[in-house]
Amino acid sequence: MSRERKVNIHCSRCGRSGIEYITEEYSNGYWHEVDSALSSGWDRYVGGFILCPECDRNPKAQAELGRKIKAYKKAKLKESILTALALSIGFCLTIIIWINYGSFFYGTIPTILALLACAFIKEGIKGGLGCSVTLVIAVVAYFYFFHEDNSNTPQDNPSPNEIFKPVKQSAYLNGISDISNNSELGNFYFAIANNFYHNDMGLKGTPEQIAAGNKLMVRVYDFLGTSAKKEQMLNVDSMKFFIKNYTQVSEFRRKKALEELQLGINKIESINK
Repeated sequence: MSRERKVNIHCSRCGRSGIEYITEEYSNGYWHEVDSALSSGWDRYVGGFILCPECDRNPKAQAELGRKIKAYKKAKLKESILTALALSIGFCLTIIIWINYGSFFYGTIPTILALLACAFIKEGIKGGLGCSVTLVIAVVAYFYFFHEDNSNTPQDNPSPNEIFKPVKQSAYLNGISDISNNSELGNFYFAIANNFYHNDMGLKGTPEQIAAGNKLMVRVYDFLGTSAKKEQMLNVDSMKFFIKNYTQVSEFRRKKALEELQLGINKIESINK
């Protein structure tokens, strides 16, 4: 079954009224447009510009239309470039956060912001605000329905395989109390980081757990070693943020890393007093 609808159109230059004939077919409970045609003598151009027969024959109108089409194409090219740039930056930042911080939730933030930027670029302020409102509702719903439930979920006890060997744990910090200068302390921490890097600290678990645990502790002791060498603490909040959001390891392992980080901070500050 098909039908034809008549829709009023207007000349983009002089505003004269015309008719567009739209052919539709009915299927799956909906009418779908299959064809359309303008009134005799009317023409539609790139960008949706429409000219009546009189303007279509007018050289001045054609010249004006040419400038409008050129401006339209330039605007669309700019839009495409800005959209691609926003998405590229968002995806790159997402990958960097995932790799360095291991946080899926925080990693998605740059991509979401990039998509919002694209909405403002392509749909204007009204469309961008609409997407922003939708995002706010989604985030609020997430924290209300999911985050709150997850915060009440009991934490699993660490398995024996996730615990350091007792001898190794106490051994690699032996002698630190005798260190009294920053240079020696920095070397001490770098040596620990190097041992974790080469998997010489006896971590237990699956290959993935061992690799993740070693990577975490390398970051901790490299941070402490660099801070000691510079005789001032680097960004402690950033380091703690990394540890707390390093989801490849258990809560127990993150807690241990934070404890050893704090011990190192205390030692560096005691030397620099």
